[in-house]
Amino acid sequence: MNFLIKAVESSAEVRANHDFMRRLNQIVNQVPIASRDYYDSQVLQEYSETQILNLMATVTKSTTQIQSLIETFNSYQKVMEFSGSDNYKMGGGMNVEKSKGLKGMMQQFRR
Repeated sequence: MNFLIKAVESSAEVRANHDFMRRLNQIVNQVPIASRDYYDSQVLQEYSETQILNLMATVTKSTTQIQSLIETFNSYQKVMEFSGSDNYKMGGGMNVEKSKGLKGMMQQFRR
């Protein structure tokens, strides 16, 4: 915009071109008038809202995955209880006593 303002101010030829001046007037009338500070604050607010929505979507997806994992673990635990097995057989040769549960499994894993 500054370029156009300087061109109109410095050139009598440009000011004499009525077709150009009409088109320039149409363009200027279509551009919203806003201060830079207001524009920057609006852009920052929209950007922040977009980031919040992305974060919420990520948290929701992660929560769904965790819930699925918990349901799978609970199902496995129920199957082991109904089978009457004394040990939970976790792959890789880890045997966790039923009475020790998750805490026992973590202690065995640390060894």
